[in-house]
Amino acid sequence: RLPRAQLLAVLPIVFGVALASAGEISFTWLGFLAAIGSTIAFAARGIFTKGLMSISAPDGRKVSPLNAFALDSLLALAFTLPIAVLHDGPLAMQGIEPGTAGLIGLAGLAYYVYNAFAFQLLGMLDVVSWAVVNLGKRVVVIGWSVIALNTPLTMRAILGSVTAIAGSGLYSYIKAKG
Repeated sequence: RLPRAQLLAVLPIVFGVALASAGEISFTWLGFLAAIGSTIAFAARGIFTKGLMSISAPDGRKVSPLNAFALDSLLALAFTLPIAVLHDGPLAMQGIEPGTAGLIGLAGLAYYVYNAFAFQLLGMLDVVSWAVVNLGKRVVVIGWSVIALNTPLTMRAILGSVTAIAGSGLYSYIKAKG
């Protein structure tokens, strides 16, 4: 159970993200619901994984972060492969050049390595701290995309982003203090 101060420190993060998203020009309810679903699934995965890593076998061994990652990957494959096969089928790779297929494979490998490191980090943190770290990663990705793609930001988006980042800092400070 987390202390009240830590839970309250999450509120500026939530408010900031909501504020930054509220005035977005390309906002759609479908996109919003997909993002909420993704966030809930991400949090559930973190809770499931932390629970899995805390279970002890009769001989005292616990599931390592990398073994938890392997189980998580197999579950993800079991859920998504049937949908991918039914939706895309054998036509999925038709017309893709070998160089493009290689880049897709390289992106998949990079994502695999990122997740392997992420599960190691999850083994060291509690679920809420992990969510704040993930928020930091998302801020970096969004910030880089704003710079790289020259995306204009509204004052509301800037204020919301600053509030979310400040909330992350507040959470980290309270977590370190307490």
